Amino acid sequence: MRMPLTTSLLSRVAVGIRSNRREYIPPAGYLNQVTPQYAEAWFPTKGCFWDAMGHCTTCNYGVSVEVSPDQMVRAAEIAVDSLAPSTRTLWISAFDTLHDREVPPATRREIFAVLARSPVDTILTEAHPASVRSEKVQECVELLDGRTFGIQLGVETMDEFIRYACVNKPYSNTLLARAVDVIHDSDAVAYANLIAGIPFLTEREVVAQTALSVRQAISIGFDQIVLFPNHVKEHTIAFALAESNRYSPPDLWTIRDVLAAVSDLVSEIHLAWLDLKPHPGAAEVSFEPSRVSTKRLYDLLNQFDHSRSYEPLQEAFDLIRPHTQECTETSLKSRLLDGYQWLARTFGHDHWWVENEDKIAVEIQQGLSRSSVDHSTESLPETDVLPTRPGRVVEDLALNIVDSASVPVPDLTKGGANG
Repeated sequence: MRMPLTTSLLSRVAVGIRSNRREYIPPAGYLNQVTPQYAEAWFPTKGCFWDAMGHCTTCNYGVSVEVSPDQMVRAAEIAVDSLAPSTRTLWISAFDTLHDREVPPATRREIFAVLARSPVDTILTEAHPASVRSEKVQECVELLDGRTFGIQLGVETMDEFIRYACVNKPYSNTLLARAVDVIHDSDAVAYANLIAGIPFLTEREVVAQTALSVRQAISIGFDQIVLFPNHVKEHTIAFALAESNRYSPPDLWTIRDVLAAVSDLVSEIHLAWLDLKPHPGAAEVSFEPSRVSTKRLYDLLNQFDHSRSYEPLQEAFDLIRPHTQECTETSLKSRLLDGYQWLARTFGHDHWWVENEDKIAVEIQQGLSRSSVDHSTESLPETDVLPTRPGRVVEDLALNIVDSASVPVPDLTKGGANG
């Protein structure tokens, strides 16, 4: 399958940006007991395969020195031994737990055998949809000896054009649906990780696209959604754009407005990264939005996520959001072309850009013609990101998204996978 030219450019730029990261020495083990019932653990690997290829405009979880299989297993043992006895759910991962080059099969088997000795009911991990294979998932399920096994896939958005043109993750929804089927056939649970705050999109597009993605992810079979705001990490394209005033990360009002637009589905939505995570290898984070106007909102979102009660969300929906104006009147096509040109010239790819600019423009136009981005913003106000209180406009937006969910989602690869 021929990758989009946008992937070629964004990957070239990302590889260069990431090339001067310093390797870190991972600790023997890491566990964060988030609540008495929920904990997060990381085990070391050499690093993410897709990161090394230059994929993803927002990710940087660091790159470790070479680690041995014994170190990976020992980290899992330390995590399990450190769990509070009341822990019911353990999230444990590196980057792509099911990728054999990152976590060798024999090592993965040892890690899951360790997890089977834990007191928890549910084990969650992360994987790329291309790494989801029935034999791997079934083996993990069997090793966990009756515990629920959940796999979080880095979906980011259900709009394939936005996924490859803005996030630089060029894989299809056909691949996602296949991965979900494999997970279900193996008696595991499928989670879709969705990011709010994708580079190149306006605030209005972010809210509408993320809400639409929630509905479309559930429609193809995902059991649960994990929604999180983007944070600007060093050594990423998002950081380069933010540093030049070409990108601003979302604040918690964005998360609130997405939840308001899909209020009928919040029982299937979990929140993540409302706070930064001090995990091993964590990158420096910059350009964080002020929390001054969101302190009460932050508390309510956390209450909802931990209690699974709708009452805190209802109060969050009633909070008055500070008035916000859109800062751009340009089309997404113009924003992409301008951003791509700036990235190419800033990071030493002028010649490549001169040779491919016209082809990129055609590729963007073709992608936009199959994208749902225009459908999902039609019912939002012209000047405000959202009105000060979601109210009726958010209800209209949700109805509009339901109607537009039937719009065919473009199939980039006919089932191929390339991160």
